[in-house]
Amino acid sequence: MTITLKTIDAHVGGQPLRLVVDGFPAPPGRTMFEKRDWVRRKKDHLRRALMLEPRGHADMSGALLTEAVSPGSHAGVLFLHNDGCGTMSGHGIIAVTTIALERGLLMPGGDGRTIVYDVPAGTIRAVATFGSGVDVGNAGEHPPAVTRFSAPRAASREMQPVAVSKVGPRVARVGFVGVPSFVLHGGLSVKLGSRHLRADIAFGGAFYAIVDSEAVGLPLDVSHVPELRRLGMEIKDAIEAAMRDLSQLSQKMGERMYAQENAGAQQAGGGQSQAREGGKDEGDVVDAEFEEVKDGKKG
Repeated sequence: MTITLKTIDAHVGGQPLRLVVDGFPAPPGRTMFEKRDWVRRKKDHLRRALMLEPRGHADMSGALLTEAVSPGSHAGVLFLHNDGCGTMSGHGIIAVTTIALERGLLMPGGDGRTIVYDVPAGTIRAVATFGSGVDVGNAGEHPPAVTRFSAPRAASREMQPVAVSKVGPRVARVGFVGVPSFVLHGGLSVKLGSRHLRADIAFGGAFYAIVDSEAVGLPLDVSHVPELRRLGMEIKDAIEAAMRDLSQLSQKMGERMYAQENAGAQQAGGGQSQAREGGKDEGDVVDAEFEEVKDGKKG
């Protein structure tokens, strides 16, 4: 079986985001964690095909739109990266909102610029500001632009344009209200070889380790990127080894937030239909199609 995946590539300040717009089977599940777990168990080969070489790279990240699971949300979003599926991505929300509004993928709220997402970490409310001279009220009248670049099955690896249509209004910036943030551990001792460092473990949709660069002994500049990357992974691995329950805690927090936000609506009979499972579980051949957006322009 061959699956054709169609995507749009964008970046936010240099951080890449590949949004899957067609071809990915709809993840089933009553919560975003259930949908994420299904993707991890059943369709991880598709994530790898999109995120890793030759179509992706070590720093590639992606997103998949799903049906919403909460009343009042416009869509769900699952975040993909080179090592699995995340719970939240700030630059991912900005890029998804920009693409969705400019290309007419989602119908925003009554103001024409607000989109509410369900993500594994909770509910995110994003608000876009369109460029000067754009009438927000007419944003939905512009047909979405679609520029397909198909990876042919033949030996040739050249990317060939298939179709071009009119571009909708440009998004100038996006702001969003995330899930509640807090510090889980302040000054956690982390052992790296013979050294001991202090790290603050904070939650902001995902867990982050905050370490003083002076204590590490490396300046934050381009020339030290390889060392910073290596040391960052060592700190991450050391913290995960010391706190093995972080992943479970993150899932419990996300489920609790959904429960609190949806309790009233569920009692009133609200809810969303469950996505249907589609496609085969293993062995799909991927024929990927990409569209690239750079600095607000098609590439």
